[in-house]
Amino acid sequence: MNTETEKAPKQIRVFPLADPQDWVKHKDAIKKTILAAINPQLPGFLNVKYSFSIDPVSNWIRYNLENDLWSEKPKRSLPKSAFEATQAAKKFISDLQKQCLGKDYLKLEIPPVLPTESLAKIEHLATSPVFHFNKPWVDHWLCRFQIRIEAFPKSGIFNRIFDSCIDIRIGQNGKVVNIVSQWRPVWLNKKKQVEFIPFPEENEHSHAEDHDHDTSDQDDPKPELIYELDGENCPQNFLSPFHLILAGHHGGSWPASTHSIVTRMSFIEKETGGSYVLPVINGGSTDYTINWAYWCPDTLFDEGLIFLGDKKFIELSPGVYNLMMHVKDNKTTAVRLFENMAYVNGSLQTLNA
Repeated sequence: MNTETEKAPKQIRVFPLADPQDWVKHKDAIKKTILAAINPQLPGFLNVKYSFSIDPVSNWIRYNLENDLWSEKPKRSLPKSAFEATQAAKKFISDLQKQCLGKDYLKLEIPPVLPTESLAKIEHLATSPVFHFNKPWVDHWLCRFQIRIEAFPKSGIFNRIFDSCIDIRIGQNGKVVNIVSQWRPVWLNKKKQVEFIPFPEENEHSHAEDHDHDTSDQDDPKPELIYELDGENCPQNFLSPFHLILAGHHGGSWPASTHSIVTRMSFIEKETGGSYVLPVINGGSTDYTINWAYWCPDTLFDEGLIFLGDKKFIELSPGVYNLMMHVKDNKTTAVRLFENMAYVNGSLQTLNA
């Protein structure tokens, strides 16, 4: 059995997300908070020009100091090393966390822009120089971070959160010139204890059997317990855990809690042409509402998005589709959006002709 499940914990943490509109509604206050941590007044800039946005679905935050990024003049006062640039980025993170703990931000009653609680850690991944796209000099430094979280109480083990990337670009005098944060408004202080689902032993046995005659079996990856933030256009209301294997014949993810859902689609061809599309859902309570929609590349501008409603399965005629399946667990309220590009063939008789 893998070491993750040897102690067989009974419960694991999940974390609710705030309504995305909470951050959108307070966009100006969040911008003010971030600018207070950045202090973007650079020498020589009488009018600081910047752009700032918050995605209405994912709440990804983007900030760009237009005066400094991709300047046509050489940068005379960039940090001289990756260490200096990283320290500048870390200072910004620390200052932003302090701003989010201030009374003005706390009055908003929304999650902090970056985690401030002790059960989360912001981990530095890499720092590298970025050369100007058409000039022979370094334009700025790119510092990349991700967030880890403590899944089990008092464990002291912090698990990766997939797609929690925070990119901070450092320009002249160690100032922040660009931010792209994929962190979402997660209520870490409103954590819930739910049932932990260990990685199924049969998957491990099957994985081992596939490599009975392979001397590289010792190098096979074990499942890693991770949390996951969904993509930019995907709704999400819980930060939930999953078991992840990134290599081998059984690569993929499995639910690690009662609030974790893994989805995909199954296609069954019809002899007369077209296909049935069925949901394949692993995890949750099994009490689901499934809503379907699609768009076709050749008719998108004329027909737009086609909503099919709540169905157990759908039927498609031959064609090319971008399918969307929205799954809601009616018991836990967890949601998952799955998208898949499908090429639906004509009749089997035609294909075999």
